[in-house]
Amino acid sequence: MSSVVEGQGRKPAWQGNLASPSQRVAALLHSSKLSDLTITLPGLQNPIKAHRLILAMSSPVFEAMLYGPLAEGPEVTLKEDHPEALQWVLEYMYRGHTRLPEVALTVKVYQLASKYQMEALMTLCSEFLQTTLTAANLPEIYDTAMLLEDTRLLERCSKVVNHSPASVLSSPHLGRLSRPRPHPPAAAPPPHHLGGRAAGGAAEMGPRAGDAKGAAEGDRGVPAAGSLPDADHGRVRGARDACRRAHPV
Repeated sequence: MSSVVEGQGRKPAWQGNLASPSQRVAALLHSSKLSDLTITLPGLQNPIKAHRLILAMSSPVFEAMLYGPLAEGPEVTLKEDHPEALQWVLEYMYRGHTRLPEVALTVKVYQLASKYQMEALMTLCSEFLQTTLTAANLPEIYDTAMLLEDTRLLERCSKVVNHSPASVLSSPHLGRLSRPRPHPPAAAPPPHHLGGRAAGGAAEMGPRAGDAKGAAEGDRGVPAAGSLPDADHGRVRGARDACRRAHPV
């Protein structure tokens, strides 16, 4: 058929040399062919041409965002998604790309996989981080393990700390661990019925006090409500709620 088309002076169809459905889907990545969705990100100069069906097939959150009652229009702005991590996730969706990048970017991919409820990708990221975890890169990984309540990854972190505490403390990435938020300069004194001891107790809990609250409020394997960026939180939470109604536990 392609020879007939060429003989008539026409360009061969783009599908002509793509023998399998997976090859044809892969060819659509970053292509305007059949595109029905434009994704924009503040950190990306050119918008991404995408396909609703591919995204919805890969993520129940995208399915709710693009086909449910809260369906988005032809353009979606993901203000808080890491551009390079999102592009890797699209490679995974369209091409089945499973070779994860370096640790720092894999952590971002893991967070997006959780945000969009891509459980197979979450497992892939968790297993990769468990095998690549060292004392040097533990500070890059630990906060995400806490945020996503990844017990296996946290167990690996604990073993590394117990085995090499000095190496962890000397890691060049140590400053990436969560720190307590600074208190406002003119904070009001605590109510009399609490007393100074109660106020001191909150400080003694350290930087993980807020994390514990977020973990208690979070979904299984999904970032807690407080962990999502404000710009995306309402839309993604609405999509998640729609997923739960459609697929009750």
